[in-house]
Parts: sequence; structure tokens; C-alpha cells
Amino acid sequence: MAALTPAQATQYAEHRTIDTWVGGRCFRLTACTVYNVEERDPATDAILRRYCARVDAAVPLADTLLAQLLWLRHNPDGFFAVANVMPGPGLLAGALAAFAGAGPTAAQAAAAMQVFGQAAEQATAQVVALEATLTAELAGLGVELAAYLEETNPPAAQTRPAPLPRGGAYLADETRRRGPDPPPAPHRRAGALLAARGPPRSPAIPLLTL
Repeated sequence: MAALTPAQATQYAEHRTIDTWVGGRCFRLTACTVYNVEERDPATDAILRRYCARVDAAVPLADTLLAQLLWLRHNPDGFFAVANVMPGPGLLAGALAAFAGAGPTAAQAAAAMQVFGQAAEQATAQVVALEATLTAELAGLGVELAAYLEETNPPAAQTRPAPLPRGGAYLADETRRRGPDPPPAPHRRAGALLAARGPPRSPAIPLLTL
């Protein structure tokens, strides 16, 4: 704010605009990003032309306004050499008045057609610039939103089941889990087996009678 006059500081605090005079021409700087430098008609305050010249897209808006103001003060020719310009409503109104007047001259008609042609070209360029700006801003918002969602909602930890062991390792693991198998029952000896079954039975033999 130190670079502004008291009147400019008050105007910026109330309206977010800055008026400055350069070579008898009045310019108004508005706090926006595209075509924010307006040349005003001192008598009617109509917008004659709009200029667009940014220092750097990464520079904050307030610093951009200050850079444009100092640029116009100390090097207006350099500013006008690089800035894009678009005819304003005041200039178009003058061109229409030339057609509406009684018998416009050929020079007036040619000048009016030139103004209309410039207005069409600059309007197209402004639409393209606005589209590029909005696309970049939306892309930036999408990246910020994705980062915010990732920060506030971290993905759940994905746990994988441990792979099953194979071969001998699998058998050893099963043995540890179930414990050792019980020992097999002892086999009965032959004598015990025969005692349990009783004396052998001999087959019946018929007696012979002599």
C-alpha cells in the first residue's frame, strides 16, 4: 500500500480497483486475472479498451496489480507493447455512432469495421484464455481434493494370509499344531491269542465198528 496515493489506497480498500493517469489517459486496474487494466474515457467513464499483461501466473494478485501499476507509471510503452488489447464498449459505441450518423465517410466506415474485427478477435482470445485458466484451476482443485481425501481417509491396511508351507515343513507345522500321534497298540503274542481263543477243536472222526 506504500506505493499508492491516499486516494488510491482508499479506492482499493473500498472497491478493489486503482485509477491512474498515464500521458493524459485514465486507466483503472481491477483485482482480477484476465483483462484487468481498463482505459476509461475521462468524460463519460466508458471503457475504451481492456489490456491483459500478467507478470507471472504464480505471483499473488495484489503483487500483480502493483507490478502493473508501476509498469504503467514508469514504462507505459513497454506495457502496451506486450499487452493484449480488446476494444471496450465505449469504443464500440463510437463505431456504431459513425454508422448511425448521416452519411459516414469511407474512412469512418473502415475504422469502424477494423474496431469490430479487433473486438471479435479479442473476444475469441479472451474466451480461450478464460477456458485455459478455468481448466488449470479445476485441475489444481482436483489434485488438492484428492490429497485431502487421501489424508483424511487413509486406505485400510491390506493384510495377506501367510502362504501355506509345503512338503516337510507343512508336516512339521501340522505336528506342532496337533501334537504327536499316540503310540500304536501293542500286538498280542501268539500264546495269549491262543489262550483267548480256547483249546483247538479237532474235527469229528467217525468210529469204525468191526
